Amino acid sequence: AGDIDYDYVAGRFSKAWVKAYDTFILFFAMLHGVNGLRYSIEDYFSKPKSRFLAKTTLFFVAGIIFLLGTTALWAFTYEEMGDAIRNLGSH
Repeated sequence: AGDIDYDYVAGRFSKAWVKAYDTFILFFAMLHGVNGLRYSIEDYFSKPKSRFLAKTTLFFVAGIIFLLGTTALWAFTYEEMGDAIRNLGSH
């Protein structure tokens, strides 16, 4: 399988198609999890008002997590981050 280190991962994440693929994976994983929690909310919250509040909170939190994950994938270059991490040990 070979060695998987930071340089290997940074090299993969420097390609746009890997970031796009991971964005889709994140989206579908979030969709799957939110859908399961939505069904649980339907089962456990009997009052419509509390059900609405629980679902609104769920969708809001899921949206924030998705935005943070997407930002982490696309916002910075992994080569620069790797250099910064390697320089932490030299101080």
